[in-house]
Amino acid sequence: MGINVKGEKDYITIKVDGKVDNEAIEALKTQIERNKSFFREGKVLIKYAGEGMPCKALSEIINVLSSIDGITLLGVLTESIPQSEENAIVIKKTLRSGQSISYNGDIVIIGDVNAGAEVIAEGSIIVLGSLRGLAHAGAMGDRSAIVYALDLSPLQIRIADIIARAPNHVKNKSIPEIAKVENDSIVIETFSHGGIR
Repeated sequence: MGINVKGEKDYITIKVDGKVDNEAIEALKTQIERNKSFFREGKVLIKYAGEGMPCKALSEIINVLSSIDGITLLGVLTESIPQSEENAIVIKKTLRSGQSISYNGDIVIIGDVNAGAEVIAEGSIIVLGSLRGLAHAGAMGDRSAIVYALDLSPLQIRIADIIARAPNHVKNKSIPEIAKVENDSIVIETFSHGGIR
């Protein structure tokens, strides 16, 4: 049980075995801090030994990995989609304009969030698709919450009490990005994905 890190030929595997508690996440953070050069500019594949990775664990591991320079997340391998938990929900549909989802935990959306739709979570928001609507993570004041999307192009992002609006220019291409709070403002960083070679 726990989290194991292993170097493969062309990438690093983070294997999650069974339930992951805060102690396992803290141990992963410590391991990454001590071995940042091992991870830097590396490709990482997350594997879950079970039927579905817990959403909160996935959110926390993505957040830890986002602190490393130049890391590429190859993907998440599970036997099924991320599992709903007591404090997380998985939505398997595209949210259209006018639709709204609010939840008192983490939200994982397998689909898009179109302009005019909104997602409000007390925890983090992970969109495995395009996010073009409004996203409010950490709605009850949790500044450690994140917003992650394969295409992060929202009209507005809120994390806790901090608001950021979309820039006036349009991105040339879709790239995975993560939004988080640093120094009382929201920063958005590229979080690249790629295939195994």
